[in-house]
Amino acid sequence: MNIKRFTRICKKCGKSFVTKTARQVYCNDPCDGKYLKKQGEKRNCKTCGKEFIAQYPYQAYCQKPCGYSGPEKTFSHLSPDRSKAGVLSEMFVVIDLLKKGYEVFRSITLQSKFDIVAFGNGKLFKVEVKTAHLNPSTSKVVIPPHPHQDHDILALYVVETGEIIYINPELGGRIELAEFEAERPL
Repeated sequence: MNIKRFTRICKKCGKSFVTKTARQVYCNDPCDGKYLKKQGEKRNCKTCGKEFIAQYPYQAYCQKPCGYSGPEKTFSHLSPDRSKAGVLSEMFVVIDLLKKGYEVFRSITLQSKFDIVAFGNGKLFKVEVKTAHLNPSTSKVVIPPHPHQDHDILALYVVETGEIIYINPELGGRIELAEFEAERPL
């Protein structure tokens, strides 16, 4: 099988190059218009603001921890410490439950089987809280892994929207907020 090859002149540097496609107009990545930023360029990290030398054309973060905690990914707009994302999610759920009239009790140990106990309407609910995100390409909520241990409700705090989703792990479905509200608000 004979593959057709095209000889072109690069639009940027003027060098001759061979390509498989008739549409290619740049000889390589540095000449390509998409790669405006070069390796070794000094940049400021999008998360912490620290100056660093880029190793890749589109590198925007100084190191992995900053890249994993960029403002579009977690709560770094509130706190640069990624480990606090879970605590912040729990607090948002606590506030939501308090607004609905529940009495809320929060675990003080890290090894608890659930994060929150909510009492309302004469019922006690064990609540596990997880930080969730929207998938950028589908805009669907990505549910983090959560082994069902001993909780009645899974509460997801969606970072990008601020929405709280309550799920019944036994049924595997979303609980409508009307079903979950206490009779007597505060």
